[in-house]
Amino acid sequence: MNNPQSGTITHLPLSRQVVIVDDHALFRHGIALLINSLNVAWNLKECASLAELEQLTISFKPDLILLDLHLQEHSPAQLLERIESGVFSAPVIVVSADDKPARVREAIDAGAMSFISKASSYQELINTMGAVLGYKVHLPPSIKTSNSISQDEKLRINDVLDDLTDRQREILWYLVQGQPNKKIASNLGVSEFTVKGHITRILSALNVKNRTEAVYTLAAAEVNVARVSG
Repeated sequence: MNNPQSGTITHLPLSRQVVIVDDHALFRHGIALLINSLNVAWNLKECASLAELEQLTISFKPDLILLDLHLQEHSPAQLLERIESGVFSAPVIVVSADDKPARVREAIDAGAMSFISKASSYQELINTMGAVLGYKVHLPPSIKTSNSISQDEKLRINDVLDDLTDRQREILWYLVQGQPNKKIASNLGVSEFTVKGHITRILSALNVKNRTEAVYTLAAAEVNVARVSG
C-alpha cells in the first residue's frame, strides 16, 4: 500500500476487535503497525489462512475481518464462495491487488461490505475501516465516482432510511453484510418468511432490485446504515 496522503481521515471507534487474514506476514504486520500507530485501542489478531481464522473465531469475536483474496490455499472464487455462504461472523473487507471493477463487483455480489486495493493509500484503508465500523457501506473512490447519484437522490435515500422500522434497519444492516436470509432470521429470532418480507419492502423503498444494487446505492449516498441494537 502507498504512504498516507493529505486529506480527511474518518473518525475511528476507540475499541474494536479486528482480524487481518493474509498469507504475507509483511503485509499483515504493516497493517497492524499502521493501526497500532493510531489513537485507538483495537484488539488485533493476524491469521495466515482460513484454517487459522476458523480456529481463532471459536473464542475471538471480531467486529471486522480484512480478507486477502489471494490466499495460497484458496482461489479467489473459493474465497468468494465462502463469503457468500455467510460463514464469516463479522463484516468482511476484501483486500486484493486485482482491483478491476469486475473483481470489485464480484466481491460485493458475494457479500463483502467493502473492497480495498493493495495499491490504495493508508488513508483510504483507514477511511474504509472507519466507514464499515461506523455502519456505512464504503466502496473504492473509482467505483463510487462511476456510481455517483444526485443530491436529491441522497436526500431521498436518507428519508427512506428514516422511515424504516427498527427491525427493518437491523435486517438492512445484516443484508448489506451479505448475510443469508436464514442466518438473518436466526440472528433476530424470527422466521425466514418474515425476513424475506422485510427485505422485499426495503429493496422496493430503495428502488433497487437486489442486495448488490442496494450496496452500491447506499455507498453512493454515504449514509449510515446503523443497527438499532448490538
